[in-house]
Amino acid sequence: SGEAIFIYLVPALLHLNGFILAVFIYRFADNEQLQNLIERVFILSSNPRRLVLTLWLYFGLGLVWLGVSITYVTLIGIDGVTVFERFLSFGWTGGLARWTHTGELLRALLSVTLFLHDLVQMVVIVSYGLMCYMLRCYLKALKEKLLLHTIEPLNWM
Repeated sequence: SGEAIFIYLVPALLHLNGFILAVFIYRFADNEQLQNLIERVFILSSNPRRLVLTLWLYFGLGLVWLGVSITYVTLIGIDGVTVFERFLSFGWTGGLARWTHTGELLRALLSVTLFLHDLVQMVVIVSYGLMCYMLRCYLKALKEKLLLHTIEPLNWM
């Protein structure tokens, strides 16, 4: 029905479109801004060791988030309600759930797809957070150089 289309299909297609666009921009387009930003941040950084530790902290927090998400999905799958009962509202999945031995295959497929979805979200959000952090560090270093008059304003621009 129209309700199911706008609740499930449209958001899923928008997420897929955003992911494909992000992969294209970061991997296939000639976009060297991220590499240039990383180089500039490490060149201008007064404490690169702290910068590396902070970047690893962001990555570690992303992995913790992924672990909590996997745990949550696993606990939801163990709560005693079978996948067959959850998907009874959809007419086409009732026969599929009966065919796959009360939904064990559907449960595994749902867990894998939720893991992949959370992994993609974690990668995108952690990458965005790292990029913002590096931009902030770069602008802070530029501000310090401008205040100390070690760089000309025209070169800064």
